[in-house]
Amino acid sequence: MTLEIRHKPGSDTIVIEVSNDEEQVSHRRYLEICNHPFDDTDLFEALWQEVALRAYHHHGAGYMRFSASLRSGRRAQIKVGLSMLKSALLNTVAPPRPSQSDYLLWYHMIACESHRQMLTTALGVLAGEIKDLRTEETQRLADEMMLWPMDVT
Repeated sequence: MTLEIRHKPGSDTIVIEVSNDEEQVSHRRYLEICNHPFDDTDLFEALWQEVALRAYHHHGAGYMRFSASLRSGRRAQIKVGLSMLKSALLNTVAPPRPSQSDYLLWYHMIACESHRQMLTTALGVLAGEIKDLRTEETQRLADEMMLWPMDVT
């Protein structure tokens, strides 16, 4: 049995209801797609690379200030630009120092095993230290599984 979370039109009510037959088939198909790579270790490893690179480009790079990520790139560039403008107006030349929240975020990105593995895999593939195993199939599977599909090469 699967359940649906629905918003009742015209009200502020949210309800949980049993899925209809069509929704159950859709859920089962999604679970089959997600479980398929577990049957093939080569596909699983290639799919992990695909997901790690997407996560890196979508969030990780920007969070770590390695480079502009797809999500935070413009915001980070604007923040740096405003900081430089402020320094120029105040006649100070000291580069902006990381904040306590920056240090906490960086610590979390390194201390958390899944985040560290994402960073290690993505940077390893991008640097050529890890053989890039991604294929059109892994791109298609990731597009079907993930909320933020994107082309990362």
